[in-house]
Amino acid sequence: MENIEFSAAVDAYLANTANKWQKFMVEDYCHYCRYNCDISEVVEDAKAKGISDRIMQLIARMWDDSKGQQS
Repeated sequence: MENIEFSAAVDAYLANTANKWQKFMVEDYCHYCRYNCDISEVVEDAKAKGISDRIMQLIARMWDDSKGQQS
């Protein structure tokens, strides 16, 4: 997957317009980072993927979504 494709998937996910494939890519990435990386690795990877300006939005969104599923 190219960084441009992933960046577009993040944009769509944050705008609630992601298709199933984009949603899967973003959620899979977030779950991988949550269980396999420390925050410095996540930040460096976000820079490499071109999403460093949106990584905190993405993390916050995933946090909110997971809290809603627990209720």
